[in-house]
Amino acid sequence: MPFTKNDPNINRGGRPKKEVCIPEILRSILHEEIGEGGKITRLEAILKKVVKMAYEGDHWAIGYLSDRTEGKAVERIDQTLKHEPIRVFDFDD
Repeated sequence: MPFTKNDPNINRGGRPKKEVCIPEILRSILHEEIGEGGKITRLEAILKKVVKMAYEGDHWAIGYLSDRTEGKAVERIDQTLKHEPIRVFDFDD
């Protein structure tokens, strides 16, 4: 059945525009070039600062860089459950 003219069920405006979200804004800001002649992005400048902090002994920076380059360490949890043995019933008797 085709739609009729001025049918309120038709989405005349199309799909609504996607709202700008914070991660997109941050990515655009971090990829802006800064410095003399725009030779480096903000993200590169921040990461160079983190590397410098790690070299100077900042434990947070060392952990951050190792997690980003090597991946987070796997945390294993050993768990033992104490339960009573299962009783088996014999229905053939």
